Order: sequence, then C-alpha cells, then structure tokens
Amino acid sequence: MPDEVKFDELSRQVLETLPDIIVIGDREGRLVFANETALNLLGMSLPELQRLVPDHLPFHLETLDGQPVSPDEFPLGPAREGRRVERREFRFVRNNGDHLVFSITAIPLEGGSGFMMCARDVTREKEVEEALRRSEENFRSLSEEMSEGVVVVIDGRAHWCNRALCEITGFSREEVMGNPAFFAMEPADAAEFGRRLSERLAGRGQDRHYEIRVRHRQGHWIYLDLYARNIRFDGRDAIQVVVRDVTAARKQREELLSIKRAVESASDAIGITDVEGRMTFLNYSFRQMLGYECSDLQSPGSLAQLYEDRDLFREIEKSISAGKPWSGMARLKSRSGRSVPTLVRADAVRDETEKVVGLIGIGTDMTEAERSAEALRQSEEKYRMLVEASTDAIFLESPDLRILDCNQTALTMFGYTKDEMLRLCVTDLIPQEDVAQLNGLSAEVFAAGGFRIEARNVRKDGSVFPVEVNTRLYNLGGENFVIVFIRDLTEQKKAQAAVVESERFLASVFASIQDGLSVLDTDLNILRVNPTMERWYEHQLPLPGKKCYRAYHGRDLPCEVCPSVRAISTQAMALDVVPLTGPGGVVSGWLELYSYPFFDQETGRIRGVIEYVHNITDRKNAEDALAAEKERLAVTLRSIGDGVITTDIEGRVALMNQVAEKLTGFRQEESLGRPLEQVFRIINELTREPAPSPVEKVISSGMVVGLANHTVLVARDGTERAIADSGSPIRDRESRTVGVVLVFRDVTEKRQTEEQALKAEKMESLGILAGGIAHDFNNILTGILGNISLTRLTLPASRHTERLQEAEKACLRARDLTQQLLTFSRGGLPVKTTASIAEIIAESARFALRGSRAQLRFEAAADLWPAEVDVGQIGQVIHNLALNADQAMPGGGTVRVSAQNFVRAESDPRAPAIRPGQYVRITVEDEGEGIPPERLKRIFDPFFTTKERGSGIGLTTSYSIVLKHEGYIMAESVVGQGSKFTVYLPASPGKRPARTAAEDRPPRGSGRVLLMDDEEAIRELGQLMLEELGYEAETADSGEQAVEKYRQAREQGRPYVAVILDLTVPGGMGGQAALVELKKFDPQVRAIVSSGYSTDPAMSNHREYGFAGFIAKPYDAMALGQILRRALDT
Repeated sequence: MPDEVKFDELSRQVLETLPDIIVIGDREGRLVFANETALNLLGMSLPELQRLVPDHLPFHLETLDGQPVSPDEFPLGPAREGRRVERREFRFVRNNGDHLVFSITAIPLEGGSGFMMCARDVTREKEVEEALRRSEENFRSLSEEMSEGVVVVIDGRAHWCNRALCEITGFSREEVMGNPAFFAMEPADAAEFGRRLSERLAGRGQDRHYEIRVRHRQGHWIYLDLYARNIRFDGRDAIQVVVRDVTAARKQREELLSIKRAVESASDAIGITDVEGRMTFLNYSFRQMLGYECSDLQSPGSLAQLYEDRDLFREIEKSISAGKPWSGMARLKSRSGRSVPTLVRADAVRDETEKVVGLIGIGTDMTEAERSAEALRQSEEKYRMLVEASTDAIFLESPDLRILDCNQTALTMFGYTKDEMLRLCVTDLIPQEDVAQLNGLSAEVFAAGGFRIEARNVRKDGSVFPVEVNTRLYNLGGENFVIVFIRDLTEQKKAQAAVVESERFLASVFASIQDGLSVLDTDLNILRVNPTMERWYEHQLPLPGKKCYRAYHGRDLPCEVCPSVRAISTQAMALDVVPLTGPGGVVSGWLELYSYPFFDQETGRIRGVIEYVHNITDRKNAEDALAAEKERLAVTLRSIGDGVITTDIEGRVALMNQVAEKLTGFRQEESLGRPLEQVFRIINELTREPAPSPVEKVISSGMVVGLANHTVLVARDGTERAIADSGSPIRDRESRTVGVVLVFRDVTEKRQTEEQALKAEKMESLGILAGGIAHDFNNILTGILGNISLTRLTLPASRHTERLQEAEKACLRARDLTQQLLTFSRGGLPVKTTASIAEIIAESARFALRGSRAQLRFEAAADLWPAEVDVGQIGQVIHNLALNADQAMPGGGTVRVSAQNFVRAESDPRAPAIRPGQYVRITVEDEGEGIPPERLKRIFDPFFTTKERGSGIGLTTSYSIVLKHEGYIMAESVVGQGSKFTVYLPASPGKRPARTAAEDRPPRGSGRVLLMDDEEAIRELGQLMLEELGYEAETADSGEQAVEKYRQAREQGRPYVAVILDLTVPGGMGGQAALVELKKFDPQVRAIVSSGYSTDPAMSNHREYGFAGFIAKPYDAMALGQILRRALDT
C-alpha cells in the first residue's frame, strides 16, 4: 500500500466487519484496499484489484434510468479532488444481466492522500418504494380503517390525516390539515421534530420511531409514538407519520421500572418463591449475601434448605399459613456452606383474588456486627500492608508541608532514601516554577478537605515527570495531617499521544456507517461510537469513557444476555437482541447487536469488541405480541400445583400440564387427540373395577363433579396413586359446553401419613410401657448384680466363684436387654465408653443366632481399633442386623460378619456419606433371596417391613443409633444372591478399652460418701459395697434428705467427699434438682448421677448438668469403685 494511505490494524478489522462495500484508493486513482464484501461482489482478490490501471473500474455502472455513467458523474473523481459526494444511486450490472442498485458515498481522506468509497445495496429498498408508489391509490382507504393515527406531511405542513389521528389528539381534520405538523407540541419539541422530518425528506434520516409529547385538544398532555418514512403522495415527495398513543404504556413502563430498580437495588436481600417453594426471584443483595442464583433453587421446597434450623422454617410456614407475617433472627446457609446470621421478615404473596401464590422474604445480613471486633484488631495490619503494596507514591505530610512518612513506592519513584526523604519538604519535589500554584492549593486542602489535580514533580536527578496528585485532610488525635497519593503519568501520556493519530482516520470512517457502531474495551468501557449511536443516545452524550450498560441501558451491571460479554469470553462473534433505551430508561425499540472481538497483533490477546447495531423494532414488536400470548397460557399451567387435563366434547385430550404428565406417565405430545380413558386410567381401589369417566358425568350433568372415594390413578408404568379429582365444563361465549377440564392431585402420601401417625401412636404407648418395665427391671438387677459382686469379693477363688462370675455375665446380658428396651421406648443420646468392637460384635451376633439354623462366621482384624460407643446400643445394632440376616434365610445358611479398620481420605469415592477420618467398618452378609431395588431404598423407613409379623422398627432403630454415634449405615443387595449391610463407626486408635468387671478387683478409697436412692434394697446394698471399698457410707431416701444431710455434715466439719444421687425419685426431689440445691452452698460438690434410664440427657451429657460422673443401673462393686475413683481424681 502506498505510504500516503495508511491505517492501523484496528481500523482494518473495523472495515472488514462492515456489511457495506468499502473501497479505498490513493490520490493517483489506484485502488489499494477493498473489504471482503467488495471482493466477493467483484469476484476478485485484493492483489488483482491493486494491479488495475488508475481510474479503471472493474464493473459496469448505469444511471437509474439505464444510461451509462460518465466519469464526471461517478463520485470517485470529485472525491480525489477533495469534494465529498453523498449517497448517489447507480445501477450495478452483473455478468448474467441482473441489476443491483447501490447508494454510493465517496469521501476524500485527510490530507488529500486518497479517497474512500462506501456502497450499500439498496435494491430491496427501491423495489419496496416502487411497490409503495403503485399502492398509493389504496393508501387513503386503508389509512382510514387503521386504529393508529396517520398524517401525511408535505413541506412541513399536514397535508392529510385519518380519522384515528383526530380521535387521538382531539382536533378535527380541518384543524389539523394545513397547519404545521404537530402544531400542538412545545416549541422546542416542534422545532426538533421538524428538523428530523426535514432530514427524513432529504434522505439523511432513517425510518425510525420517535416518542413526543403533544397537548390534547382538551388541554392535557399525551405521549405519542411516531414512525416516519418517505413516500410519494399526490405525485409529490411526502413523509408518512404513523401515530400511536403510548401515554398509558409509558406510565406503566415508568412505574414497573421504578419498582424493579427499587427492589433490585435494595440493600436487604429479597427473595420470592412460588407455592411449592421454588425460587422465582432473587435481587442483587440476595445473590451477594448467599451466593445463590435463581436457577440453583428450582426444586420444590428449595427455600427450606436455606435454613439451618428446619423447625424454625416450619414455624415460619405455619405463621404465614395462618395469615400472619413473621419476623425474627435466623441462620441461613450460603451456597459455600457459610452460616449467615440474618434478620428475616416473611409474608405471603397474593394475587388479585387474595389467593396465596408464593412467599416473599426480606433478609438483613447481620454478619458485619459479628465481625466488627475481629476487623478492628486486623485494621492496623491491613492498613500497613495496603500502603506498602500500593503502586502509587503515598506521603504523610504536616500542615507546614514537611514530609513525615512515605511508602517504598515513593522512594523508588523520586530516587531518595528514606532518611533523605524525611528531611525534605513538599516544595523540594516540585519544579520551582510550580511552587506558587502549590501555595494556593495548600489552602484548598484545609478549606475543602482535599483536591485532585494533574501536576509536575521533580526527581532527585532533576528530571521532571507528569503526575496525578490526590490529597485528603485527616484529623488524628486532634491534630491535622495531609495524606497525598501521587501517580506517575509518564507512560499514560505517551499512550495518549499514540492514540491521537489513529483517532482522525477512524472519525472519517465511522461517519459513513449508516447503522450503529460502538467500540468497547474488555471492561465494557466505550472507546468510540459513530454519529448514528450519538443520535440514538443523545441523552447520554458524551458516550466515550462510559460503561456501555450504563450509557445504553441505564444499568449498574452488565446485561445478563450481553453478546459483548460472550464475545470477550469465547473470543468469537456473538449475536443477540437488546433494547433501545431512551431518556429515563424508557425502551423505545429493539436492536440486533453483533459483537466482533478484535485482538492485539503482537500478543494475540483480545483487546475489546466492535458492536455492529441494526434497528429491528418493527420485527421485534410482532414477535413479542405472539410470544406474550403463548407465555400467558404456559405460565398459568406451570403455576398450578395440581394436574390439569382438558378434553373436547367427545372426551379426547386437548391439553395437559406438567403435573398431569408426571402423574399419568404420558407426555402431552403423545396424548393429544387420544381418548381420555387411555391416558387418565382410574379404578376403584377396593373392587379394582374401572371407575366411571368424569368427562361423561360433566357433559351429561353440565355441572362440576368429583371422584368417588377410593379412586386410584394407574400411571403408564403401572404405578398406582390415590387421587382427589374434580371435573368442570368448559363453556363458550354462548354458555354451550365445548369440553371438560379435570383438576386432580396425588393424595397417596397424605393417606400414608395418616396411617403412619395412627401406628406411631400405638408404638408410643407400647414404648412408654417398655420404658417403665426397663426402669424397674434395672433396679431389680442392681440388687442381684451388686450382691453377686460383693460375694465374689469376699470369697476365695473356686469353682463356686466361677459360677458367680457366670451369673454376673448373665446379669450384664439382662442389663443390655433392658438397655434395648430403653432405646426402643425413649431413644436418646448414647452413653459412650471406649470399648472393643470385636467383643461387642462376637457376643451380640452369637446371642442373636442362638438356636437358629444359620451358621456364624466372624472375622476381625488383629489390630482392630477400639471405638467410643454405647456398648448396649451398638450391641443392639449388631443383634438386629444378625437377626435380619437369619430371617432372610429360613432354610439356613451362613451369616458372615467382619470388622476391619477403614481410613476415609478426602478424595476417596468409597463411602461418600461419611467425613474423612478413621473408622471401624462392620459388615453383615447373608445368602438369602435379596431385596428388590424398589424396597431397598425404603428399608430404613419407620414401620416399613416385608414380614407378616414385623414391626418395621428394627432397622430404623439401628439407623438412628449409628447416626447418633456420628457414623453411617448402608445396605446393598442383589436379588437371588443376598444382602450386605455395612456400618461405619468413628474409631479411637489412641485410646484403650475400658476394663470389664471380671478383669481386676475394684479400686479402693477412703472418705465419707452419701448415697441417695428411693429403693431401700439399693441403699442397703450400696452401703455394703461402699464400706467394702473402704469408704464410710451414709444413705438418704430422697433429694430433700440428701441435701439436709450434706449441709449438716459440712457444718459439723465432717464433709462428704462424694455424693451419689438417684436421678428419678417418684413423688420427691430427684438427683438433678438436689444437685442445684447442693451447689448453692458447695459449688465444688462431687456428685455422681445414677439411674435406670441410661438414655436420659443427664446421663449421656452429665457434665453439662454439673455432675462429676455417672453410673447406670444395674452396677456392681467394680463399676462403683471405678466411677468414685475417677470422680475423686478430677
């Protein structure tokens, strides 16, 4: 390319993306550049084009009336001579004889270096204009029938108008015709609109919409949407203006926009759900606070998962269901798992009929209050890090301009050491000729609190460089200081100078583009626009330097469907439709936006995007009207939580919603036109006979009908659901029945819940009875076990003592049975001790399979870790699993039980439900028939059983026990091969199992011990055991007596070293209440709680209730001695 015609790569990319033909030539007439559109039309490559003889055109042009074009008539000659030629129209003749019409603009390049030709294909526009001229005779009659106003303007005055225009404005046809166009406007508006009409008539404007304000004949203001275009009318050039009254629509848009902005910009988090708990709206504060998007919370009940306390969420739902708004504190879970303290206000969302259609919640994040103390502690450290990490020079100065401190960047920028810098004044860093300006600015700091300017500084070596100076006045401890931020602008100034040169060329190129053109950087800042964009967004001028989403759409954040964001991300062209937004955020039309990325030629990195914008308002309005009608029907059906099916008069399916598809198993596409009985198959649950068709009942009666009781819907896959149903006639305008609508819902779960509640009441009564029996039995066992242990302590070893030891083991097994009764009746937290899992498994499995036809095979790792467990509860789990395996093999077989150490790593795919850590893994396998998949997923549900006499609580109890041990239980099964249950329990590798009663003699002690129990036999036995253990024992039969004896002993100087308190005393003060009284005069009392209810919270969490230890009934001398030793040693 010749030296005198140059442009940078950005300009080249801009020209290549344009749909118009672009050709550039030098001052000699040689063609030096053509974009891809031009080369495709000519069928030539760029080198071929450049080799052409000057002033030789590789194409044939004619005037519009078919005459050859002379060189004087072609625009390139004047452009080479420095004259601009605007939109001259010529016919381009193809080799096959086809004609294309082009609008050609030729402009001289700056400095006379050459010319540029821009040609646009206007063949289609010419054809349309010809068609309009042929239809002029029909114009008047058609316009009179239009609901929109029409006025024809010739020479700036209304030449003709239709009846609708008179109705809209209130003026008669005689008042309108002959007057200046829209004489009822404000003078300034009329002048601006007149200018636009003149441009339109001169061919410089575009067919587009305008919104204006006009005073009605009756005196009030109305808003009109005007669409103007050139026409031929009565043989003259005219402008046709179509007028539509948009006053009401404008008001509605402004109200909706105001509401949306208020909600979206609210500082509180706002969320709205439908009636099923699916989130339908989240504002910006909600997304920021919890990290969720609307799409993350689309499942029914998704709102509940945000609450850490589900009981609190149910309380909120209950309050709102009762018609009462709810407010209070709650802890919400963010998407990242963070707990967010929140002040919540919740209420129902109702439609115009007061029907509840959803919930609205407003939340205030209270996290900052909790973080304030920690933030205060860290503020000083963060400040210092921020100052030293800054790329700007930062100075702390006194009011007399002495430098008190600075950061490392300041030292590097000016070339001084820290000691040298602190001996300087601010004036030492400024050229001498600029010092006078500084003196004036210093006064401004104290008057206005600071200033921001561009200035010059001087380094230690004398070099002067441009800077940006930003000062702030601060008062610390009653003394004023000035903080100065200085940014080196040297590189920035160089870059600005380099940009100026390319700006001139782009300005001339952009001026010839007829559609909108906008160049953005990767941060969506506007770099450059053409005049078309300036006309569209004249209310936002100047545009360069602003964010595109703020200037073009009045938003504070990028648009959700922004094609430029996608183009930057994918580095490929992106296309979308965006609104054309006018003053006040009013949408006045629609634009088709093409975003083309452009790149740095040296680094290959993306530099920004070029937006090519085409107005498609008319096309978009037609598409939106059709889509809105479809959406209204779809939204209505989606909003209904029940199944909906409509039929015609003959009972054929006409429509189904998603709920109906789910319940019947048929999709709407395959159901349309089919008889209702094939899709909606209902039977009587008791007789199994087909139920009468509700459609026939509705058509015959013409009334709303419901289904009979015990009606079951049989889905496509055979699934049966109990349903409630109603059918209603669909009537036309003449009240004739033209179809039926069925509304039905699944009530299976509701019925099952009612049945399970009845069964739960029976089990609760049985549980209370079992708990009472277990408590009394433990008291009896205490007497037996205690006496046996005392006798063993006093007798020498012999075969008789061996018998006593066996009797003692039998008592311990009986104790475990009572523990199972207590777990069944009350549940409760486990009372954990460090135990050998292998011993628990072996004893429990053998006991469960005693007398059965199954054979037990037990394997345990030699180095099996111990675990902290409730021995009785874990024994019950193993017992239930072994018994379940035995019952799965009525003909006998092998039950395989194993225990192994297991380490769950963070990325280990095995057992994903448990946290990483060390576990004991227990497996119980049988060789039975296996469990079908549909039953396997329900085996841990309460009351679910496949056995005729099963209660359905064995596996449920096991599941509950394992979870309370912070473990996990899972089941696997293959039909025909058997089942396998796996239990994971947290291990305690560093601890030793507690010793059993048979391992050693009980530890002895000394001192006075008070024993309180309402059972006389236990008091007598306990006193004997305490004395045998070396203690001086006294007893009390109630809490009141124990408190009095304890007080008297302290007053007499003979205090008790420990007190053992029975937790429950019928009709009197129990152990927990007695301990409260004891701590009033002896806060250091060592109290041990005792009870036959080992699952009571005071037993499982005894330290939280103030006890030094606990001992569960029944107990022996060994257990009593051990618990006293631990309590006295703490």
